[in-house]
Amino acid sequence: VMSRENFRRYCSRWNSRQSFDAPATNPLGRVLGNLLKKVDELLSPASIRKEAGLINVTSMPATAIQASAACSEPNFMLYNRELWPASWPGPSSYKCSWSKDRDSLLSHLRKIQGTTSNRDQLQAVCTKQKFLVTRLLPAGWWSTVLGALKPLGHALRTDRTILTPKVRPFVDPNVCPQIDLSCFFLPLAPACDAIATNNSREAKAHMPAPSWLRWLPGSSLLSRRFVSRESRRDRLIVDLNDDVFVRGESASNLPQAYKLRGWFWWTSHLLQYITRPSQRLLHDLELEALESGLSSALASGVSVIGVHVRHGDSCSAKERHRMARVCAPFEDYLGHIRVLSQRLKTTTIFLATDDLDVWKAATTLPNLTVLTMRSMSRLSAKGPRPQLWDKLVLEREANHLSHLNQRGAWDATIDAMLLARCDGLIGKFTSTLFRAAMSMKSASCGCIPPFVSLDAPWCFDYGVKAGENWEFPLPSAYDEVGRGENRFWCQ
Repeated sequence: VMSRENFRRYCSRWNSRQSFDAPATNPLGRVLGNLLKKVDELLSPASIRKEAGLINVTSMPATAIQASAACSEPNFMLYNRELWPASWPGPSSYKCSWSKDRDSLLSHLRKIQGTTSNRDQLQAVCTKQKFLVTRLLPAGWWSTVLGALKPLGHALRTDRTILTPKVRPFVDPNVCPQIDLSCFFLPLAPACDAIATNNSREAKAHMPAPSWLRWLPGSSLLSRRFVSRESRRDRLIVDLNDDVFVRGESASNLPQAYKLRGWFWWTSHLLQYITRPSQRLLHDLELEALESGLSSALASGVSVIGVHVRHGDSCSAKERHRMARVCAPFEDYLGHIRVLSQRLKTTTIFLATDDLDVWKAATTLPNLTVLTMRSMSRLSAKGPRPQLWDKLVLEREANHLSHLNQRGAWDATIDAMLLARCDGLIGKFTSTLFRAAMSMKSASCGCIPPFVSLDAPWCFDYGVKAGENWEFPLPSAYDEVGRGENRFWCQ
């Protein structure tokens, strides 16, 4: 199953130094070039015209793809930026036949993570099984969360139990002393976490420091450091800065039982397991869904389109170079909103954005019901650009302001989870939050929902510059010079 954009990319491999409008120098390239022109005529983008601040769509943008085709192709999400429904009887018609494999994966996860209710099995897992420990690296919040996917996948393949990872910069220890992912989500291995913590405390209490350490200044600190190393003999410590590890945990190492499902299916279900909301997060999530009007809209049978427009720090020149993305105006999204609204027979959208101007522009559009998270803080694009999240997180921690990081991460989590409740999604896959929302939606509905990405196809490969923005300008789109300049960190 290949979209028009991917067909263009495919043809470029045969005709890499020629524009598609120029005659090809080889027969095969000439045939493919002519075929591509015909495809462009048949699948031309919607003709868009502006009227009174609106964008009206007068024709559909692309040939619709049946859901069954997208479900059966394991790499569909890696090579397509859109999925338009051929028809829309409702969300229930878009299910994939994944339930058997999903149940098998979740059963395996519950077994190795010690979430079973059987006390004997639980004791066996947490005493005989070796633990896997990793520390998530501070970056943007969803990039940090996605850092847990490869260690969890490794634990599944090697029958280890991953302990709930620490996320120190994003947690105020006065609010949540655990300073790990359980401050947001359900703990990954609640019983084993407790046993590992108790074992560590007992080791520190009963294992004396070597006699040659006792007379040194600061001996208590050295003693704790010595014991800490000894107590980790039964653990595999995974370093996310280890290039060998992050590159080894890739699509090529999928368990044999799930190879036919593909990388998107695998990582989406792992993310769904990691992000099971805690009781407090679930309370706030339901409250925001109620106050935004999303709950009542979905309960009444109205289809809702989730739209994510990220501006803020992503609009800086440095971020443009680092992540190969541009800051698109809201008008670029409107054409896709109108078309998907026609396909899904709805005029209701849920807007997730950090830009106050985008929110104001959306709420003034006629014939469009705009729902949004009311407690989300937004800044105007006309003001000074906010600092890059990656640096801001560390600066706040150093200044004992981790509670601000926790508040921002909390809101970003709820925003992504509300997006994941929508029936269709429009955004940019260069955004980690939008990719996370797409994955959580797919895993929860057992489907590939209708979606549009304005720049890149979906991707995930933590620690590897694997993303490719098809809309990012290159010196020459089909020249060897500049190849790779549209790559971004897909994590």
